[in-house]
Amino acid sequence: MATFLQSTRQSEIAVRSKHRRPRGLTLVELLMVSAVMAILATTLAALASTVQVANQQQFGRGLAVQHGQVAIERMERAIQDAHANEQFPGFIIITETVGGSTYPDTLVVWKPDGEPTAPTGMPRVNELVVFTPASDDPTRLVEIRDSSNNSQVPALSNNAEWQYLIDMLKNSASYGVESNIAVLTDLLRVAAATSQVGGPAGKRGCVRFEQALRPSDAQWQAYKAGSTSWGSLPWAQGIYGATVGQRQALCRIELQLRPGDIDSHEKQLAIPFLGSGAIYYQLER
Repeated sequence: MATFLQSTRQSEIAVRSKHRRPRGLTLVELLMVSAVMAILATTLAALASTVQVANQQQFGRGLAVQHGQVAIERMERAIQDAHANEQFPGFIIITETVGGSTYPDTLVVWKPDGEPTAPTGMPRVNELVVFTPASDDPTRLVEIRDSSNNSQVPALSNNAEWQYLIDMLKNSASYGVESNIAVLTDLLRVAAATSQVGGPAGKRGCVRFEQALRPSDAQWQAYKAGSTSWGSLPWAQGIYGATVGQRQALCRIELQLRPGDIDSHEKQLAIPFLGSGAIYYQLER
């Protein structure tokens, strides 16, 4: 009898357990679940933001690399195709002094479309190609030609006249399909220039040019003055003869480009690009 009652009671307990409602979550459990979900959501959001920023930075760097390679190649090709003689070494670098600091940021190349007007003399303005930061936006590196001006360029020693000519070309040029100015890149990094008293003096594009001549101007003038012999001049690759010698005009180029718009100038982030171009021509004894 006792066994029968015990079995019946177990059956009733099983039936009640089967039809019992499931127990809900307590407040503590709900708070714990909410906290875990919040952590997961925050982690996923941070991960998505990191991936997006990394993708933008990678795209910006890729864009800067394309701009830098095209700009360097364009300038190198212009130098290699330049015309040079004893009067004009194919290209010159125009420097500007601001606040006691010198900025060699303008490259002028003698690159006529055909035969130069004066092959043994000085170039004409319409035979020049100028690479320089734009006057109205130093983040732009531009290439300028003025096909309408056939006047002769100033003497190499007259830096003031050259600076006036460059300013005139930069200010008279207009952007557009039919203009005489082409934008090589608009990602040029800029830095603040300071005056001699330490105040701001505008923004400068981070592009630099350096010229190296072999034999140098000083060595050539020493030979012309009779203080250096013909054979002692440092001829390029050691190539010279009884009446002519080979001279090298080398241009070193440095650009600093921002990796896209994701990085601002204030972060001082930049990708450097280095290049060089050289031409060889003969000097007569």
